[in-house]
Amino acid sequence: MEKKRYDFIINPVSGKGREPQALKERLEEFIKKDKRDIRIHITNGAMDAADTAARIARDARDSGVSAMIYACGGDGTINEAANGIAEELLENGSEGPRPALGVVPVGSGNDFVRYFGDVKDFLDIEKQLDGTPMMADLLRLTWHEGGVERSRFCINGLNIGLDGNTAILAHRMKELPLVKGSFSYLLALGINTAKLNGASLRIQADGKDFFTGDMLLCTVSNGRFCGGGVESCPHGRINDGLEGLLLIKKTRRGKLFRFFPDYKMGKLNDREDFPELGAYAQVKSVTIEPLKGKMEFVVDGEFFSTGRLQVDVVPGILPVIVPEGTEPPAL
Repeated sequence: MEKKRYDFIINPVSGKGREPQALKERLEEFIKKDKRDIRIHITNGAMDAADTAARIARDARDSGVSAMIYACGGDGTINEAANGIAEELLENGSEGPRPALGVVPVGSGNDFVRYFGDVKDFLDIEKQLDGTPMMADLLRLTWHEGGVERSRFCINGLNIGLDGNTAILAHRMKELPLVKGSFSYLLALGINTAKLNGASLRIQADGKDFFTGDMLLCTVSNGRFCGGGVESCPHGRINDGLEGLLLIKKTRRGKLFRFFPDYKMGKLNDREDFPELGAYAQVKSVTIEPLKGKMEFVVDGEFFSTGRLQVDVVPGILPVIVPEGTEPPAL
């Protein structure tokens, strides 16, 4: 019988901190009654979830044990854990049992798990422990910084323009007195919408020109959702070997307000006037280049600033644990 260990990596500052603490207490009580090898790890800083996940994967492989590694937090915590596991898989290939990534959504941003529909099973410890891994794609981001090539995996998606700028500004505004929680996001959204704060980019898809010029926003997605529930790429599948590329052109505020509900509900592509509003494609590779200086963008809830960026699909690299009773969307 295959030996397994179950490791829960909890980010204690995800969301407002209450849900991670409550999860930790539930796990501690569960462990007292369950005979499986369940362990709890608490992160203590940036990229600690990545380092912890990689260490667990190495230890499990060396011991001949399958590691079920659960990232407990928001999309940023999931991203870090996915990066740690993916790097270990790339380094050691298929030798020994493959570690798998589970997700317990106790953060402020949980867009990745929205892909699976109802997320309540992802909060059920028993169903998580009895879950089954499915092979999923990742997106690999590559850029140059100081003459050095750098890379990072993305499990859900990246956002440039209005939605990305809003998340970045909201994060910065939280440092101001009296600007807290969701108010910072609403205030940032109002400011960016008033200014129609988008981006000026050159975009290529699978080596062909896709768009050059001013735009409202650009999303490259492995999943379907971004921005706290906006279904920006409704045709996205995390195991189809493709990435969704959505572009919305620069537009007037009044027109933005009229089509925004369709954008949020994943119906933008169904509009008759969509060719006037933007473009959508499912591709294997995207290149994004700012027309001037650097561009700021958000990757799985984390902030980046680069020049030219390459985004490639790495198909079927990461086993993702689907809780018992949850059916992933069909291809």
